[in-house]
Parts: sequence; structure tokens; C-alpha cells
Amino acid sequence: MTHLTIGELELWLSGQLPADRSGHLGDCPACARLAREESLLVTAIGNLSHFAPRGGFEHRVMQMVRLPDPAWYQTVARVAQRATAGPRRWALAGGAGVLSLASLAAVVVWGATHLPLIGYAAGWLVTVGVNAALGALQTGTMSAVAWAASNPQTIIATAIGVCGSYIAAFAGYRYLLSAGRGAHATARVRIG
Repeated sequence: MTHLTIGELELWLSGQLPADRSGHLGDCPACARLAREESLLVTAIGNLSHFAPRGGFEHRVMQMVRLPDPAWYQTVARVAQRATAGPRRWALAGGAGVLSLASLAAVVVWGATHLPLIGYAAGWLVTVGVNAALGALQTGTMSAVAWAASNPQTIIATAIGVCGSYIAAFAGYRYLLSAGRGAHATARVRIG
């Protein structure tokens, strides 16, 4: 007769091994010894206390995990590092600063000469927004919102563009001025 397999030993431990195969344990000293050892092991594992790590264990482990950056991000970072190396960094920072100030001055001058138009546009934007929201609430559909979104409006696009350009210019300017000063240092993890 063949020896018991691992699966049959598991069935024996759970009390589900058929009687004909259980009889083999009385005839085979090797299988009987293996069954006793497995039984002792299962009992010892069952008597172990539950492992409970200290608080913050997950956070400490995740701090040590370093995932590689995607390839596209590595490429952009290399190009940005080369573009902002040495004296070019100061030239780009100066250019970004001048461009930001010039565009701000242009918006201020334009705004000062077109105050009635800005007031009209702001009032119109609030009216359309309120009407769209009320229309959507009254009809239970988004048709009013869809109508407002389907009409291209130069003022909205200009406002978004201007705000976006200022945010991008400010972030770029800050990055260019901080490059090379250790502001973007990487952390080192000590294990042990």
C-alpha cells in the first residue's frame, strides 16, 4: 500500500480521512510518525498567541517601501534637471518672473479699462450659474447645466487660462529658485 499523501494527512488531522486509509497508519510506522509530528505541529501552532505589532506598524513599513517612478516621470525629471542646470536656471527663473509680472500688469491694465465689461461678465456668470443649478434641481435632469456647458464662453476660458498660468508660473518660479539648495533632498531609510 502507498504512503499517505500530504492531502490525506490534512484529512486525517481534520478527522475526514476514509477508514481504509486510516488503517494504513497502524500498519506503516513512517506514516504514523509523520502523522504524530503533523499533529504536534498543528497543536503548537494553535497554541501560539496572536501576533499584534505596535501601533503605526503599517506606516513604518510603508515609509520603507520605495516604488520606482514611472518611465514618463523619469524622462520629464531628467529633461527638467538638464534644462535647469547651472546659469540656465537663473535665466529661466528671471524669464518666468518677468513673464508673470508682465502678464499680471497686462491683466490689471485691461481690467482697469474694461470695468463695466468685467462687472457685466461677473453678473452674467452668476446668473447663468444660478439658473443652471435651479433648472437642474427643478427638472431633475442636468439639461440646464448641459446647456450652460455647451455654449463656449470666452470669459470663462480666459479666467481659467489666466489663473492656471499664474499658478504654473509661481510653481515653476519656486522650483527654479529652490533647485540646487537641497530643498528636494531624498530621505534615507536606516533598517536595523
